[in-house]
Amino acid sequence: MHTFIPIPSLPSSLNRLENAYPVRLVRQLDRIRRELEDRDVEQYAEFCWFAREYPRIYRHHVDHAAFRLRAIHARYGDAFGKLRANVEESDGNLFSTETDDITSRAIYWDFESYLTAVNCSLDALARVVGTAYKEQTPPSFNKLSGKTHLMGCAEILRAAKTKWVGRLKNYRDCFMHCTPVDTVLTVGLHRRSNGWEMRCRIPTNPNSREILSFRYQRRVELLRYAICVWRDLSALDRSIAGEISRAYKSGEYPQRIEHLFFIGARGESSKKASRAARIAPAE
Repeated sequence: MHTFIPIPSLPSSLNRLENAYPVRLVRQLDRIRRELEDRDVEQYAEFCWFAREYPRIYRHHVDHAAFRLRAIHARYGDAFGKLRANVEESDGNLFSTETDDITSRAIYWDFESYLTAVNCSLDALARVVGTAYKEQTPPSFNKLSGKTHLMGCAEILRAAKTKWVGRLKNYRDCFMHCTPVDTVLTVGLHRRSNGWEMRCRIPTNPNSREILSFRYQRRVELLRYAICVWRDLSALDRSIAGEISRAYKSGEYPQRIEHLFFIGARGESSKKASRAARIAPAE
């Protein structure tokens, strides 16, 4: 009789595929902008427009991350069923069974997309957080969290970067720009002392950025890590929404209410002109 360890469950907020994840920051900014619109103060017009649009851009990326995490979990279930059948049909001498079929590869592809979606949501969050400061703040998570003189929301971002965002960005940069986990992507069931355990491995040292240098540990596993990231992202959403609510009630928010759009726009034509001037032959 074989014992199988169940695959991890999704957080309760993701149990229903048809529902978008309820992003608290969107609801909080909606309450604030509606109050300001009811006061009909013209100076807040641009901020109210921004507060309507950018939290929803943030939610777009959060919903993408939720979609990918659900997809990963569903593919785990498919692979688990197939591999479990292999174990039950074996003669008892099997210690592991793996597959490198399309399901296993799709798990890793969804994982890479998941990392990217979370990373994009963090940058969109930084854009929203910028309205909490009078000075012009950079439109990226890394640069804003690096502003050590800023407190409040930026302080929360710094804590998140130390706790979990830094590691996430290391995985994202490694897999998106350098190398996948392996040239043959597998998912497997492995016999443990307490039963058969499903596993998709990810390296503990993504910053090596080289397949031959990767190291692995049993406690570091793709789905479990992805669920931990989701919980951390959800906690960050709650913390930022709570801080903005506190600042608004005390009259400290919003601080910047103008020049909120077109931040970080790239002048491609000027870049091309500059590059052409550098490579043009001397007359």
